Amino acid sequence: MELVSSVMDGVVDSAMLLTKVRVHPYLEFAHATLCILHLKEDITATGGGANFAKAHPMATWLCSMVTTFAGLILVALLCGEPIIGALASLESMTLASIVWYLVFYSPGDIFITIAEFFPVKIILVLLKEIFRAKKIGLGVAHALHLFPGNYLIAVLIALVKANGSGFTLALERLIRGIWAPGASEFMKPSVVTKVSIFGALLYVLESEDIITLTPESVNVIVVLLLVYLQVGGLFFSTIDPFVPVENLTCSLALGGAWEALKMAATSPTIDDKKTQ
Repeated sequence: MELVSSVMDGVVDSAMLLTKVRVHPYLEFAHATLCILHLKEDITATGGGANFAKAHPMATWLCSMVTTFAGLILVALLCGEPIIGALASLESMTLASIVWYLVFYSPGDIFITIAEFFPVKIILVLLKEIFRAKKIGLGVAHALHLFPGNYLIAVLIALVKANGSGFTLALERLIRGIWAPGASEFMKPSVVTKVSIFGALLYVLESEDIITLTPESVNVIVVLLLVYLQVGGLFFSTIDPFVPVENLTCSLALGGAWEALKMAATSPTIDDKKTQ
C-alpha cells in the first residue's frame, strides 16, 4: 500500500509540475501542431490529394487558423464578443502560421516525420491535453464572470473553448469546398467532449464550494483523465469511462427502460400467435 501511495503521490506531483508549463510558446505549439496535422489528415481522408495545399494555400491557411483558434472563435461568438478578437495575439497567429507552413510545405515532410516520431508525439499530446485542461478552467471562469449563476452556460463555454476544433470541422470542410453537415460533434460526441463537460462540471462545483477541492486539484484531475485517455491511447486500447453512465441514463431517462418492459410484455404474445 505504501508503494502504491508513493507512486500516486509522484504522479500527482508530476501532473502539478506539468500544469505550470508556459502556454506560449510550448503549449500553443503542441496544440497548433496536432490540430494542423489532423487537418492535413482530414484533407487526405476527404479526397483532397497530395497537391491540395499547393493548389489552395489560402484555404489551408484559413482552415489551419480556424482549427487552431476554434475555441476562442466559438467563445467570442457565443459571448457576443468580436470574433476577430480571437486572432488578436500576433505572437500566437505567427506561431500557428509557422506550424501551418512546416506541416504543409517542409521539404520531404521532415516536420511531419519528426512530429509523428513516437516519443515526440507523446510529448505533443501531453502538452496539448495540459493546455486543454487549462482552457476548461478558463472557460468556466470567463462564463461565470459574464453570466453569474448560469452554470449551463459555464459548461457550454468551457466545452467549446476546450474542444472547439471538434465543433468547427464542418466549417473547415466548407472552406475547402466540401459540404458535410453530418460532421457534427453534437451528433456523436467524442470522449474529449465528454471529459471537457465532466471537467467543466468539476470546476463549477469547485467555484460554488460544493466540493472541497482547490482549482489546482481540479486541474490535476482533469489533466490525469485526459492524459489517460489520449496519451494512454497511444500505448493501449483505452475504455471510455462515460459509457456505463450514458447507457444507464439512456435506459432510465430516454425511454430505454420503458421500451424494454414493453418488449418483454408483448413478445410472448407475438410468439404465441406465431405458433398458432
